[in-house]
Amino acid sequence: MRSNADIAATSLRASWTETEYGGGIAVRETFGRESVVMEGFSGNLRSTQEADAGTVAPEPRLGPLYGSVFCLGVPPMNLSSRYFLSALACTGLLLAGCSPSGAPAPSAAQQQAQAKAAAAARNLETYRQLLRIGNDQMAMTMGKDILSRFPDSAAASEVQKTLPAIEKRYRENSEKQRLAALWLYQVSPMAGGTQSTATIYSSQPSGNSRVRLVLRRHTSWGLNVFLYGSGHGFVCRGNCTVISHVDGKLEHIKAFAPSTGEPALMIRDGKAFIAMLKKASKITMDVTLRDNDKKEQLVYEVGGFNPDKWKTLGKRSNK
Repeated sequence: MRSNADIAATSLRASWTETEYGGGIAVRETFGRESVVMEGFSGNLRSTQEADAGTVAPEPRLGPLYGSVFCLGVPPMNLSSRYFLSALACTGLLLAGCSPSGAPAPSAAQQQAQAKAAAAARNLETYRQLLRIGNDQMAMTMGKDILSRFPDSAAASEVQKTLPAIEKRYRENSEKQRLAALWLYQVSPMAGGTQSTATIYSSQPSGNSRVRLVLRRHTSWGLNVFLYGSGHGFVCRGNCTVISHVDGKLEHIKAFAPSTGEPALMIRDGKAFIAMLKKASKITMDVTLRDNDKKEQLVYEVGGFNPDKWKTLGKRSNK
């Protein structure tokens, strides 16, 4: 029969569970029906030991918790549930004030300001990289975004020093590319020979009413400049004069209609016209169409003409 002392000893039986979590230890100590769990950092189970009351339990390696126990002045080998609860409170004290090196957490406003500054710095670095590779379009977009989202930042101050010049350069290059794209250069067989053409459509009128201005070299016919429409052609009896403006300067250009009936108007002096065109940005020509004698002003944005793309041709040999 068990004595009262055995029963008392059994009731005081303590279960120690020691779990290692990286640099910390989680310890569960059970006294009767009381149970307290102290946890450190996540890790792997190290060992489990039991000790009877009156027996010195193995000293748990508590890591951060170990210091909190001694903050209470309680040895770790004889902890009871109430001491563990006190240790839990002391751990909070250590985090809040016991450690002389602890710094207050930044406020929500400070965190937001730090995140904004970091985003501005990242975008600025992207902006610099775009400048290095010469991508003005993307650099301009990124620069404007920085000025809009971070107007008072150091990043915005740096962008403001370079962005105006980038925008100017981008606009100029975009306009050059647009004007160059208005021209079409082709080499093709034509009437038993070969022709090389440089063609531009009128900006006004547009759509189906556009009129082509064609510069042509032909192995048999030589050099020609002419207008070519989509309707019934132009009113021009014999020789006619086309009132024109070259970059605003008035010019009288001699022309004639072909006898073969094509909807075309041939320029008399093709060489002089081409020499004038190479120096011009815009040419307007006032013509009268055969369709209801409609008067029309043709507008050509010729500034993108590239003579090097208009291929020269050798004369066809006659055998």
